[in-house]
Amino acid sequence: MPNGGSDCCYQCGETFCLNYHRYWAREAANEVSDGPIFASGHYERGYSRIPWNGSHEPQLQDGENTIQEWCVVCGQRLWRGIRVGTDDGESKDFCGNVHYVQWWKETHPGQILVWDESRD
Repeated sequence: MPNGGSDCCYQCGETFCLNYHRYWAREAANEVSDGPIFASGHYERGYSRIPWNGSHEPQLQDGENTIQEWCVVCGQRLWRGIRVGTDDGESKDFCGNVHYVQWWKETHPGQILVWDESRD
């Protein structure tokens, strides 16, 4: 479970919004989310934020919630990973944060993730 952080306003639970980065933007956050909502991804060389797929929150599959599926990006068999719903009622499985975000970018052209922007 995430521990909050500078990008969590605590208004809708343990999620993170693009426009709520107090320390990056050096300004007050908007009241309405601007861009995708983020959730905590798997701990892979540090904490990671991964975007929701529209209204579908990515579900981390780990421990008791293991899945035995194939990553839709690389085809690797996985026992833990990420599962996310889609608008057509299907679910997609991924071996980790990197392949989930790769797929997300391909299916959401034109949307920019916070780490894609310059933080100057």
